[in-house]
Amino acid sequence: MPTIARALIASESKTFSVEDIKLGDPGDREVLVRIRASGVCHTDVDLLHRGFSHVMGHEGAGDVISCGPAVKGIAPGDRVALNWAIPCRNCYQCNQGRLNLCEARLQIPKEKRTLRGDPIPASFGLATLATHTLVPDAAIVPLAKADIPPTSAALLGCCVMTGFGSATKIANIKKDTSVVIIGTGAVGLFVVQGAASRGARTIVAVCESGTT
Repeated sequence: MPTIARALIASESKTFSVEDIKLGDPGDREVLVRIRASGVCHTDVDLLHRGFSHVMGHEGAGDVISCGPAVKGIAPGDRVALNWAIPCRNCYQCNQGRLNLCEARLQIPKEKRTLRGDPIPASFGLATLATHTLVPDAAIVPLAKADIPPTSAALLGCCVMTGFGSATKIANIKKDTSVVIIGTGAVGLFVVQGAASRGARTIVAVCESGTT
């Protein structure tokens, strides 16, 4: 039966409110998740100011409530984090190993997330600023370490992969090199960790105030 979730809704007037939304039952490759923690990214603020209605949030972690019949490797009760880069694994980019550039990202049918009977979009396909969310199984990241707090796991879906990936994938930092990182917010701090994991010899992190 449908799930009623409390959710943070951005409006066309660039404000937000807490509303009840209705989520449909999971389809073949869909998963219903109870959100335990959600991060607030600067992108959430940016999207709010763009003035369109949507369920906010794209950093989240929680527990699996139920799964569609075609879902594999995920079961009710599993502790999971959510990933907004939801790959189809069939398009050209996915077949080249560039899952973050997927050309056909999986999505939940519009009619399965509604506000007062009308479909409402989910931020980055996740809508984590809610008590529950419905997502494609490709958005699920099982947490092998059961002791990781949800507040930490929620960060895996955005600032961790953005910062760490920028250092290891985009900049491709080499061992014994020197690195300067401008900004030490959540993303910047994970760039530091990515640089350290690559064996950078000198890492200089510059704060907004100009201190290091």
